[in-house]
Amino acid sequence: MHSYPFSEVYPQAKVCRCEHHYIFYIHPDDRQPVIIVVLHERMDILVQLKKHLIGTTFGQGK
Repeated sequence: MHSYPFSEVYPQAKVCRCEHHYIFYIHPDDRQPVIIVVLHERMDILVQLKKHLIGTTFGQGK
């Protein structure tokens, strides 16, 4: 499974695809990855991702 950064501002935030799902996670250099959210491809990915990031370090409440 290949992953890639989904933010230029936060390169440790990554996404990978597994069948019909997108897995968004944070992988700090020296620690285990932390899954933010798993979303189905039919969902509005940007809306759902924003909902999960609000109030987190990465979402900055925006």
